[in-house]
Amino acid sequence: VNKIEAEQLPWMYINVLVNDASEAIKGKVSEKVNDSKLPDFMKRKGADIAGKFAGNLVSPSMVAKKMSDKMLNRLPEKMKEKGLSIICEKAFIEGPFFVLQLQVREVDTVVLVEAQTQQKAEEGGMASFINSIFCMISAEFKEKMEKQYLPQIIQRKLSTAMGEMLREKLDEKHVDAEAETLPEEKQAAYFFGKLKTLRGKQGDS
Repeated sequence: VNKIEAEQLPWMYINVLVNDASEAIKGKVSEKVNDSKLPDFMKRKGADIAGKFAGNLVSPSMVAKKMSDKMLNRLPEKMKEKGLSIICEKAFIEGPFFVLQLQVREVDTVVLVEAQTQQKAEEGGMASFINSIFCMISAEFKEKMEKQYLPQIIQRKLSTAMGEMLREKLDEKHVDAEAETLPEEKQAAYFFGKLKTLRGKQGDS
């Protein structure tokens, strides 16, 4: 994808607002204390005290900063494993609220099909459909599909599916947070509404 083509491609947005991560922090610290070489009677007391202290010390804003940096670094690598070449940038961060913008630039159909097969994707799903189509088209058109058409198709699916996956992941880690992934045309209304609410709460506190 050249620079002009890239500028014309739409973005999708990952919005995350961290409300409370104290339980997640307590759990991590307690786990480390329990894995230490301290006597058992000290572990129980120490895990509780250290967990509560760390949970109160680490703010949602600190967690949002760390989470946004981690996602920014890891998303391209994770997507590459699934056959997707992406651009990921930090679009905004203020306190506990951050936004990443993501753009699918190219789709490696071979890797995509293999990845979905390994995950036991349902028959007739996106991967098998793509594979059957590519068996019947020329190499030239295949390249055009991988660089122009498929990225937009996959990105639309991601903007729907990724939000739910992210919310499940945050729940598993006991992080109280709001997560929404949106296409470009829906981002502005959500973003400014959320920012207005957040700043209003901060002003009242």
